[in-house]
Order: sequence, then structure tokens, then C-alpha cells
Amino acid sequence: MKRIIAVVLTLVLFGTLTACDIQNKKEEEIQAYPVRVANVTVETQPEKVACLSPSLTEILFEHGYGDKVVLRTEDADYPEEVKKIPSAGKTGHLDTAAIVAALPDVVLTHDSLSKKDMEALETAKIQVVVLPMAKNLKELKTLYQNIGLLFLGQKDGGQAGADQFAKVESGINAIKAKLPAEAAESTFLYIINPSGIIATGDTFESSILSVFGTNAAETATGYTAGVKELQEKNPTIIFIADPYGLPHLQSNADYKNFGAVKNGKVYTIDNTLFALQSSRILEVIQKAAAALYPESFTEPEAEPSEESTSEAGTSVASK
Repeated sequence: MKRIIAVVLTLVLFGTLTACDIQNKKEEEIQAYPVRVANVTVETQPEKVACLSPSLTEILFEHGYGDKVVLRTEDADYPEEVKKIPSAGKTGHLDTAAIVAALPDVVLTHDSLSKKDMEALETAKIQVVVLPMAKNLKELKTLYQNIGLLFLGQKDGGQAGADQFAKVESGINAIKAKLPAEAAESTFLYIINPSGIIATGDTFESSILSVFGTNAAETATGYTAGVKELQEKNPTIIFIADPYGLPHLQSNADYKNFGAVKNGKVYTIDNTLFALQSSRILEVIQKAAAALYPESFTEPEAEPSEESTSEAGTSVASK
């Protein structure tokens, strides 16, 4: 009997040690790099990055990686310290020679580069990582996670990016929590340009502004929607991109008969914050919420401007 017990204990001990050994090996196998970011395998943590998108430049600083940026595009100007970084030319008109001379480990961009630019960078053995702009909050989370993966690797990067996104999501939820119950019943329309550019249901703008109700252009796609169909949806709120405002719609044959236009429920907002896709999108949501429901949002900067009346509409643009 003692011999049997000894054998059993030995087997149990062996099994425990084996399990621990397997677990330790698994932990050893999880290395930060190489890591797959979008469609590119990054071998080591980048120390120098050329960022060819104002949006990505801003997001990198927001994530705490601003010290890694050695080149920017001329139109990247936020935060203030970005302006001190050397330029790689304008978006769409890049100075490839300047990029090669800076010897970045990675070039980061929203859009694919031209064949000529790609060949020059490949010859210089500079990796290009393309992170497309998000079309909704789910894609924005993926974008943030990819940035985390790039700078921290596969072990901690994804979670770090998700944690950063959680701050944005938390901010949106905090604003939603202060909205009155009637907000959920509202229908909105976001006119980016009165000539016919509309934030349709497949756009990032629609995803963000949906905190204020249902998009009248929800079923449309590609930033275009039929005016007749939109009027039938009878949006109770109309947002319009700066520099446009209520007067532009009152004089527009397509929109002057919309109920929201007749009732002065038109609000001007800063569209550039949507294009940047950083945490500053919270600014436009906060200001819009304050203009729509001032009794729930009392921040001074969210009050209508002096010119904001039923004749001029309300400005919530961020300047």
C-alpha cells in the first residue's frame, strides 16, 4: 500500500512540475517583437517614426509617443510642440529625400504611398505601416490598439491601445449619461457641405453624432443621400460643418423647407475634429450637447455665440 501511495504522489508531483514547466515555456514564448501591425511585421520597437498624417501625429502624442516622431507633414500642428518637428512636406506632396535622410525605423500613414515613394523607402529599408482612418468607434479602437502594438509589441501593446481608447469611450459615455431621455428619440442630420456632402450611416461622423439620436441618413452610404428622402425623415436637429450655418440652409432650395431649418435647430460644428480622430472629438460632442441641452451642460464655452439666434443658428464650432 505504501508503495502504491508513493507512486501516486510521484505521478502527481511530476504532473504538477510538467504543467508549471509548460506554463513557463508559454510565457517565455510570448515575446514583444516581432509583432504584426496591420499588414506589416515589425521586428523591433521603433525609436524614430516619420508620421505622414496630422491625425496619426496627434494620436501618437496623445498616447505618449510624441518623442518618437522625427518627421511630420506641414499640416500637422497639434499639439503645439509638433510645430518644432522637421517637415517631410505636405500630405500628398512628400519630400521623400527628407524622409530617407532622417532614417526613421517606420513611416506611419493613413493612406498608401505612391509607387515611386514606396520604392524609394524600400530601397532605404524603411518600413511603411498604413493604418486607415476609422469609420466607426470599433475601428477607432483597432487603430489605437495597432499603435500600441507598434510601440510596445504584442505582449502589452494591444491592451495599452485599448486602455487609451477606453478613455475616449468613457468620455463619450459620460456625455451620454447627462443627455435627457428625449435625446434618444431625436433624429439628426449632419451636412458637411450644402452642395450635397452628408454624413451617411457608414461614416465616422455619423458614428460619433449618434449619441444625439438616429441619423436621418443612416441607410445611405458614401457621403451622399437623396434630399427628398432626408426631408421625409424630418430630422429634428441639423448639424452643419463650419463655416456654414443656418443662413446657408435658409437660402438653399434643397434645405430651406426642412422643419429643423424653419425652427432654427441648426448647429455649426468643427469638422476637422472628426478628421483628426483623437480624443478631441469629445470637444465637439460636448459643445454640441451643451448647445442642444444647455440645462444639462453648463460649461461656459458651450454657450451659443453672440450671433447665435434663431436667425443665425447656433455655433458649436471649436476654434
